[in-house]
Amino acid sequence: MGVLVTSRAKSPKSSPDQASSVDVDATILAIALPSLGALLIDPILGAVDTAYVGRMEVRDLGGLAVASAAFSFSYRAFNFLTTVTGPLVATRLARARIKRAGSEARARRDAAPTASASLALALVLGLGAGVIVVSAAPLLATIGGAPPEAETREAALAYLRVRGAAMPFALVNAACVGIFRGLLDTKTPLTVAVATNAINFVLDPVLIFGVPALGVPALGVGGAAVATAAAEASASALFVNILLRRERILLTPRRVPKMLRRVTRGVTEASSSSSSPSPYAELAGEIGALLRGGLSTFVRTVALQATLLVASQTAARIDGGSGVTSGAHQVVLQVWWLTLFALDATAVAAQSLVADSLGIEGKAGRERAREVGDRCILWGVAVGGVFLAANGAVAPTGAIPLLFTDDADVAAAAAAPLGIVAALQILNGYVFVGDGIMQGAADFDYLARAMLISAGIGLFAITTLGGGGNFSLGSDDVSGGALAGVWAGIGVLQVSRAFTFWDWYKRTGPIARQRDVL
Repeated sequence: MGVLVTSRAKSPKSSPDQASSVDVDATILAIALPSLGALLIDPILGAVDTAYVGRMEVRDLGGLAVASAAFSFSYRAFNFLTTVTGPLVATRLARARIKRAGSEARARRDAAPTASASLALALVLGLGAGVIVVSAAPLLATIGGAPPEAETREAALAYLRVRGAAMPFALVNAACVGIFRGLLDTKTPLTVAVATNAINFVLDPVLIFGVPALGVPALGVGGAAVATAAAEASASALFVNILLRRERILLTPRRVPKMLRRVTRGVTEASSSSSSPSPYAELAGEIGALLRGGLSTFVRTVALQATLLVASQTAARIDGGSGVTSGAHQVVLQVWWLTLFALDATAVAAQSLVADSLGIEGKAGRERAREVGDRCILWGVAVGGVFLAANGAVAPTGAIPLLFTDDADVAAAAAAPLGIVAALQILNGYVFVGDGIMQGAADFDYLARAMLISAGIGLFAITTLGGGGNFSLGSDDVSGGALAGVWAGIGVLQVSRAFTFWDWYKRTGPIARQRDVL
């Protein structure tokens, strides 16, 4: 039976009849609060970029919006490196601890090939994706809403090319966060996040606006990308160093050939008729599980990011590419991501606790998984309610868009969509925790199918409500009204995601209560 234990948090009692809501709540907070920092790495870097670039020309902010949407599509397509790696490393390490009779050093040495394989996959994918993003930057900019004649195109290309070159660092960071989740350590990623955000915060104004006295030229939007890339590279160096030297969960270079021989031997043994697979076959099977789970998660992520990319594209076309609505969309998108990543911290706790609960065999494990799942949902909805209340208090002052831009037209166009974002917060809490519960149950195939359905519905809603420019929500501003239609379409996407999770959780999923009624 798996027991969720870390040096940072104590596990709730594993027996369903012993566990209390206090135990579960304490563990949720112990996991969720530190994990928030790691989850906020990318959106905080993006928010800092937006805040500085928002002080430049409108076309620069619009170009950043287009480039960020295109890069986000490319980067988030590989988030399986985090969501699949975590459970895989945790399972491998738990089995190794049992096998090695409590010898932590030997257990980690046994688990090192699994963690290293994930990191190697991230590096290979990062190099390939980086080449594609850099070489296809003009095409990505066009798809994102900055065609050759658009004023925003030059800024979009500058940002895309630099961030694309740093893609290997971004994906290595994603895999490292997954490995730390497998170690049930959410404090270390928080520490790394704070350090790297400090680097980005210092470099951003220097590289964007320049320091003539020191001979540093103003790089504009490209400077924002360089600062972010430097922060990502620093994070990679910190993560890998800690995993190698302190955690001792990665292979040293001299052990890599041995791992490759083990994997090759494992593939051969797995294809044989042996009824008792060896550790070699188990390792090959785990790497295969990473690839299979990664494929399903990749499909799911591409469907979601394609929907959000179409939303950005629709927003960019509302005003003919002048940059006002795309800039406003970028402002709203940053608020959206910041709140959603905060909600996703609760989803990380749900993923860990549900997976741990299902280590208990049979009905008892399902009951325990539902118990912690219900509690995590309550927390997600509560956090969403806090964001709703905060937005409701601040929105009338008009202060939120002014945090990201000093352009009055952009701020006005962002006002109505920000109201929709506020209204969706409670629903978002339910949806994101639901994702964490399904990931904890390792039902990645259902997640992919459900997202394909929801994305189709969302795409129709976005293009219908946002494309016509007639969805005003009482706004006198045409651009703001049409952009509100785009965000209403995103709201439809979230409603569909909520329904597919409810159906899985209550009726059809592996931990559904209906399975234990009879």
